[in-house]
Amino acid sequence: MSAATTGAGEAPTLGSLTGGQLRRLGAVAGLTAADAETYAGVLADSLGPVAERPLSLPPPNRTFLSDDHTPVEFSLSFQPDAAPALRVLLEPGCGADSLAREGRAGLEAVRAMARRWNFSTAALDGLRDLFLPSSPHGPLALWIALELEPGGVPKVKVYLNPAARGAKRSAQTVREALDRLGHRRAFA
Repeated sequence: MSAATTGAGEAPTLGSLTGGQLRRLGAVAGLTAADAETYAGVLADSLGPVAERPLSLPPPNRTFLSDDHTPVEFSLSFQPDAAPALRVLLEPGCGADSLAREGRAGLEAVRAMARRWNFSTAALDGLRDLFLPSSPHGPLALWIALELEPGGVPKVKVYLNPAARGAKRSAQTVREALDRLGHRRAFA
């Protein structure tokens, strides 16, 4: 039993709630029980200690990722003649005591996913100083969006805060990031 699952008589946790939601939505989206279980485990691991937090406690931080300040949000995308696609947006490290620690936890969650699903974090690593500075500003450090696909390997997106080095430097940060990624003309 994972740390986020509750047994009889135990208080429900954020991990057990979101894992259960993921499993039920996964069935609607055509995921196998094994794929849904894999994704639920990755979700709990990515949330870290917050996954074990009892639902009777208020959120550790007031994330604006979701209306109820939960660091997880699910959505379904519908296409004609196809099963809906299940997506999850999450904020790893949401229980950290600083935005810098939250960013480090988020980066480690992405790296753990990269090891699991064999993708490179080189582009993200090349932008670390821009979006994950030692003294970040703003309401978020790093969010991860997963489009959960059959086969147990999702599509992964990382959302970063352009104002991490200060709101007045947001445009400069985006321009520099695009340049580093080889999209020099994209900013204009």
